[in-house]
Amino acid sequence: MKRYSVLFLSALTALLLAACGGAQDPADAGNGAGGVDVPAENPVVRIDSAQESFLAQTDAYEEFIVPGDEDSEYLVRAVLSVNVAVRDFRVVGLALEPQGDTLRFRETQELYALDVLTPEKPLVLGLVFYGDTPSVGVSYTDENGETRILAVCMSGEDGSLLLSED
Repeated sequence: MKRYSVLFLSALTALLLAACGGAQDPADAGNGAGGVDVPAENPVVRIDSAQESFLAQTDAYEEFIVPGDEDSEYLVRAVLSVNVAVRDFRVVGLALEPQGDTLRFRETQELYALDVLTPEKPLVLGLVFYGDTPSVGVSYTDENGETRILAVCMSGEDGSLLLSED
């Protein structure tokens, strides 16, 4: 029985490292959000650590702090921005769920919702990373009307913030 537990935990760790292990190019950081650019007709959600100078401009962004994390000394503030307006932007709770031979993220609850997230007014998300498994993500409706879910991750290599689609 211990052998199966060790194998399961090893597989889970490998999956999490693959999902959250990619590093972003520091050259992509511009307005406080990192990520990879694609043509403007495709929505891209970007994430980066919120800088104090940006946070001082309180009218420049929306803000949501995950309930229960407000007073933690480990609170991380992330800037979520987009290159084009996206509909039905939501912050969601996540859980890992087996699907066939793999584990996939499943939305467990809606934590915060915006009808539209625009490039002019990003969202500052406050959260705490508990362990290695992402428990918070973002969801939006893409240009084809499909719902996309991205896990909010922190790199174990350098502490940078990442978005991972399973």
